[in-house]
Amino acid sequence: MLRAIRKENCSNHVLLIVDMQNDFVDPNGALYVPHAEQLIPVINRLITQSRQNVQFVFTKDWHTRSNQSFTRNGGIWPGHCVQGSKGAELHPGLYIPKGAHMLLKGTDDEREGLSAFTGHIGTQTLLEFLKENKVETLDVCGVAIEHCVQATVLDARRHAIKTSYLAQASAGIDPEAVRKSEARMSLVAA
Repeated sequence: MLRAIRKENCSNHVLLIVDMQNDFVDPNGALYVPHAEQLIPVINRLITQSRQNVQFVFTKDWHTRSNQSFTRNGGIWPGHCVQGSKGAELHPGLYIPKGAHMLLKGTDDEREGLSAFTGHIGTQTLLEFLKENKVETLDVCGVAIEHCVQATVLDARRHAIKTSYLAQASAGIDPEAVRKSEARMSLVAA
């Protein structure tokens, strides 16, 4: 059952969609998350069924070729979401509403940049954006649960932002790691 986004304080509410990029969502992507393509209609429905005054933030991994997390540079991940590449673009089936915000993360070659709180919307960090817009509630979904989604949810809660993880609109890579991540996210009070 698809849980509707909270309606209270909608003008102070953000739906944060994490890393729904070709390299993660397309089965031929460099770091495909199993079944991630099945999230597209679920997320699109969340977006279109939201009230007009909900703000939407889409995150994108936005790495340079020299990112130290890539295996070719001594890291643990295959090259993915390289700036300007097709793999770094949001999946074409994803509905991007007018006025949506794009957050780029993972731009620092020395860090992975898993959490959306390490990224920027224009010149602002996510935390600065949320404070400026007096955001009180945050719903988080996307990929991968045990990496970027979890890091974002835990960081939001560390900043005392009322945060919900939308499991029905999220996917992960390793079922055991997903189970542990979901347990960890449920331990931190929303």
